[in-house]
Amino acid sequence: MSRAVFGPYLGEFGWELCLWNPYARKLARGYDDIAVIAPEGSRYLYDFARTFVPLEALPGTSDFMGGKADPEATVRALVAAGEGTLYAPTQALANAELERFSKAAKGCAPEKEWRAFAHDFPDVPATRFDACVAFRPPKLFNGKLYEDKAYPIEMCRELVARLLAAGMTVANIGGPDNFEIEGTTDLRGAPLRDQCEALSWAGMCIGPSSAPLHLAQLCECPVVTWYNRPRAESRGRYEGWWNPFDVPSRFIEGANPAPEKVLGACRDLRGSL
Repeated sequence: MSRAVFGPYLGEFGWELCLWNPYARKLARGYDDIAVIAPEGSRYLYDFARTFVPLEALPGTSDFMGGKADPEATVRALVAAGEGTLYAPTQALANAELERFSKAAKGCAPEKEWRAFAHDFPDVPATRFDACVAFRPPKLFNGKLYEDKAYPIEMCRELVARLLAAGMTVANIGGPDNFEIEGTTDLRGAPLRDQCEALSWAGMCIGPSSAPLHLAQLCECPVVTWYNRPRAESRGRYEGWWNPFDVPSRFIEGANPAPEKVLGACRDLRGSL
């Protein structure tokens, strides 16, 4: 019997969602038995594994569900996973080699097998949100502070206040370090499956480019997003490379767009607000 061990993936959660997970899912079809090593928070992504070994991670070092693994914990996880063909990418491997998979044509590229998380939730939940928002402070990753994907808290509050004034129900999603915005239902730090359910039935997801926005598209939820640096590949990810189900999106160019500009993109996406 052939066996493969996948992980641990030590990069950002968005890359785990849109590069490593669909790549591993495709490779897994060539084996009889699959073991996956990943942080406990990512367990929901690896439904194709017979064995899941939770990886201990140091908190506060990545976004959303990710984290930097303790080297000793990584060794223990590898031993616990047992023998088999090992696929264990590093962040450098993801950037240098797996990026080519993201540039394939829309749809299910030969090197990937995408999962539409929205299909897990056919029944309308008790609470259905008009919008999910994901706003975070500057991100700490591998000891370095990244401000490119942050959005000023005053703008977050104004934008959400405008959404609420328009009669919309709003959920706050993402990791526990994301901003807490008054008037929203707080799902920050909730289990990944619960956040996927909220996204699957939401009218849209709003926030600067980050893992929750990529997760939204995999839940077939339309997105309005932006990035604080003029990077063409960021738009390309939302409009094609990391959007296998052709989910509608509006990508705003430029740093810290004014709430009115974000609302304009929301109106364009939704038709009204």
